[in-house]
Amino acid sequence: MKSRMTLWAAAGVVVMVNALALLHAVRNRAGGPVQTVTLSERELSWYNTSEDSGVTLRLNWLHAHDQKPWIGEDSIRALGFNLDSDRNEANPWRAFRRQGRRRAYVAFELRRDGPREGSQLAPMDASREAASLLSKYRGRHDLVILPVSVMPYLREERTEDGRGGTGRRVVDLQFMDVPSEIHVPLPLAEQVRAMKPGRECEITLQYGRFFEPWVSAVRFR
Repeated sequence: MKSRMTLWAAAGVVVMVNALALLHAVRNRAGGPVQTVTLSERELSWYNTSEDSGVTLRLNWLHAHDQKPWIGEDSIRALGFNLDSDRNEANPWRAFRRQGRRRAYVAFELRRDGPREGSQLAPMDASREAASLLSKYRGRHDLVILPVSVMPYLREERTEDGRGGTGRRVVDLQFMDVPSEIHVPLPLAEQVRAMKPGRECEITLQYGRFFEPWVSAVRFR
């Protein structure tokens, strides 16, 4: 009898968790998407998940060391950081660490002048308020705005060709805790599995009010 009650309790917990997850998804999509972006197989890679035969997409982007500082110092200050201290820190990785991380929203855009291989998605703007970025870039489908953690740091400035450093230290903005995984349930999961090396495709993502995405279309070229 006791074991049966335990099983019923466990089943009830599973049902409750699934119901809460479904409710959250419904609330996220309420009112329609707040942003829509179309990415390629270069920005999205996939792997199998054991649950419900779905797959998980992983968002890929260019990192700071692949380009020049992507944001100006005034914009970094607007995020709540003091850049007047620690600039002469002997160890550049320790600079600004005492200020800790800040929550912010970063806009990543597809760079048409990006590298020939790999993702072309790169950070290009940041704000403490999501609404300001959504308003600023309203109607654009070549960028995505994501909630992240940010922190400034010092690094060596890159040369024009990107192959070396100039010896000059510049302030850049590091971002962490990027929501990069996107679960794809059936039946779209079967289309995603058709993404093979060398096969070009376009995947349209839509983001809801909580900035959580879902896949709305998969097209092969």
